[in-house]
Amino acid sequence: GSIHHYLPHLAEELPSGLDRQRPVYVACESGQGAATAGALFADAGFRPVVVTGGGIPEIVQAAPTAAPPAR
Repeated sequence: GSIHHYLPHLAEELPSGLDRQRPVYVACESGQGAATAGALFADAGFRPVVVTGGGIPEIVQAAPTAAPPAR
């Protein structure tokens, strides 16, 4: 699944219920916000953190085993 979280809110509190042993993918259009979010997750002990700057298409390329979205 996925969670959309506004970066300033993410800096205040990470989403609850996430498994620190599963990969976390963060993305934004430019990559700058994703890098900031990725650092927050990494600092909180999440591994691995995959940061992309091209939005959803970049995430799909970073995780080729992920199932495509249902249409």
